[in-house]
Amino acid sequence: MNVLATTRSNIANAKLGGLEEDLGLTPVQYRWCLSIIYVGIILFEIPSTIILRKWKASIWISMMAIAWGGVTMCMAATTNFAGLFVCRLFMGFFEAAFAVGGLLAFGIFEISSDRLNTWQWLFIIEGIPPMLLAVIALWCLPRRPADAKFLSDEERKLQIERFTKDQGSIDFGQKYSWDDTKQLFKDWKPYLFSYMMIIFIATGTGFSLTLPSIVHGMGTWSPAVSQALVIPPNLCACILTVAVGYSSDRFLDRSLHAVIFSLLTVAGLFMLMFLPEDQLGARYFAVCLTSSTSNAAGSVAMSWIPGSFGTFTRRAVALAMTGSIGHLGGVIGPQFYYDGPRYFHGYTIAVCLVISNIIVTLLMRFLLWRENGKRDNMTLEEKQHIIEKYDLKESGDDRHPDFRFVL
Repeated sequence: MNVLATTRSNIANAKLGGLEEDLGLTPVQYRWCLSIIYVGIILFEIPSTIILRKWKASIWISMMAIAWGGVTMCMAATTNFAGLFVCRLFMGFFEAAFAVGGLLAFGIFEISSDRLNTWQWLFIIEGIPPMLLAVIALWCLPRRPADAKFLSDEERKLQIERFTKDQGSIDFGQKYSWDDTKQLFKDWKPYLFSYMMIIFIATGTGFSLTLPSIVHGMGTWSPAVSQALVIPPNLCACILTVAVGYSSDRFLDRSLHAVIFSLLTVAGLFMLMFLPEDQLGARYFAVCLTSSTSNAAGSVAMSWIPGSFGTFTRRAVALAMTGSIGHLGGVIGPQFYYDGPRYFHGYTIAVCLVISNIIVTLLMRFLLWRENGKRDNMTLEEKQHIIEKYDLKESGDDRHPDFRFVL
């Protein structure tokens, strides 16, 4: 997935390699090429989830990865806005099934060639790894823990126990339930989670796709040096996301972690808005702070979703729904950053959205806390009524009176 994320964002690196000038793109056309990939994700995420349930994961994921890599390489042959726009749309279709990007771009930008531009080499070279990994996934990706040949018997048993604890059952043959789907759309949780994901993706994607241009506009260095300077913010984001994920699991908390790091994102954005241009070190620190904290907050919020829904159908549909709707943020986010090199308006919009998301996150925490309290105080008769009303067979179902939400 990191390889796929790299190819998704390589257009931001390609901009510094002369993509806009060579294809004659206007700033508006370039921003729409950033956004259109998320339209493909929105349209194809739910169908891809259904297909993945019917097919072996190794086959479907491998097919999508090969197609993804092929389309990425085709972007090197585009000569105008229409060609690039269509390629990015199809990349979104195939993705539906962040630290190495700058490092690769830095190395590729040192390639000297009379036949191809540096941005064309970028698309070709970064299109190869997904295709190679697809072949590996075809043979190595198991359908379920019991089929994982690379695990010992004891490790397979442990994985099955973890699935059972997490989902309430280990029946991989569970059938899709239309009744569960209908009931889910009457639930308020997926709608609040969807709003949260729209904002997290809008702010995170908008900033990350503009990051090479933000860094390039901070000094007078070459495009290659700008690519190298993108590496530390992305590396910080990678390290912090892992650390925050560990802390979130350690303390069984999602909302407060998301709120704290969202507040730090706001602090980083304010620094970028108001620090003078001559304070280069402080502004670069703000770039690292904003990049790392926005990714960490979004990742924690994303991990909050699957644990808030039980049964195969409710969890799968909730993830597909919040993911599909949430990727509207990917369409919106890149449109904020139109006033470079300082991007004051873009940062202002991002600050307002992050603050609104903090409010919604705290609201979600309060509502789930209240629901846990109601279940703590239920009588046996009330619990039995709920179980019979929804025909609940597993305590892992989030509607079950014994289920408790992680806050």
